[in-house]
Amino acid sequence: MNKNNKLRGIGYMILNSFALSLIYILMKKLSVDLNSSQVVFFYKFCCLIIISPWVFNEGVQILKTPQLKLHILRGFFSASGSLFFMYSLQYVKVVNATALSYLEQVLWAVIAILFFKEKFSWQKILAIFASFLGALAVIYPGLINTSFPFVDISKVSIADYDKYYTFTFLAVLSWTANSISVKILGKTAKNKTQAFYSLLFSSFFAFPIAFLNWEYVNIGFNFPMPNGLVPFYSLELKPVYALYFIIITICYVTHSIAFFKAMKKASMSALAPYHYFKIIFVGVLGYLIFGQSPDNAVYFGYLLIISSGIFLMKYEHKIDKKEKNSG
Repeated sequence: MNKNNKLRGIGYMILNSFALSLIYILMKKLSVDLNSSQVVFFYKFCCLIIISPWVFNEGVQILKTPQLKLHILRGFFSASGSLFFMYSLQYVKVVNATALSYLEQVLWAVIAILFFKEKFSWQKILAIFASFLGALAVIYPGLINTSFPFVDISKVSIADYDKYYTFTFLAVLSWTANSISVKILGKTAKNKTQAFYSLLFSSFFAFPIAFLNWEYVNIGFNFPMPNGLVPFYSLELKPVYALYFIIITICYVTHSIAFFKAMKKASMSALAPYHYFKIIFVGVLGYLIFGQSPDNAVYFGYLLIISSGIFLMKYEHKIDKKEKNSG
């Protein structure tokens, strides 16, 4: 690997991480006045409008696809992931939610073992356990300490569990399903086609959540039913929000291009540590803008999640390289 290319790849990955962290921070700021689902819809729809000229410069034939159902499914998972994550951001610290979002990498390893019959290895099991312990440390500050016993199980209590973390975990599940669909689509669909359909269908799925009034109807249990549209004039829109959405859209395009270029310049194994710079940027921006700082007790949880993810990336790269060389 060319050293200059590797350095450029690292630079692109850091830029990708910064762009994503700025999206999280601005979307949380927007959710102070707007409903989180409305923020997601405007985010997806604005990105769709901005990328459309780039997509259609090759003509409408770019939209031809034999896998429309899979594109729809990807749009659904993309929208649900963003909706769940944004809802959780209204109630939990943005840096904690960001740290837990990295569990997607570990969930991939679990799915590969359970459903794709990948071999068990003590390295994977150790990484999965460490990330699980890290997630518990984020949710239950004080679980891990420097004095014996180092892990205080008494800190883990269902009664003390913050239910809003459930939405963070649902976002991770949705994004994992989205990543699986991306991997399948990547074999045949162009990047432009994927990007357009993902934003189109995620906007479509986000719309009813954002702009329909919902009421609960008792049918043995509370079932949500739409009850009219939310009047547009009732939205607390401010001129500065247009600027926020423009910046968010620019960040989305920057993140997409930077990640693609980073992967072309260097291997994921080399880029893995810099993929986690997002938590640093989110932590700094969250402190500066919202005054949110993590509890000292959860830093070890961040470390466990991040180190587990980096280890898994490098381990998978090593296995793939060994298989290619043996083949």
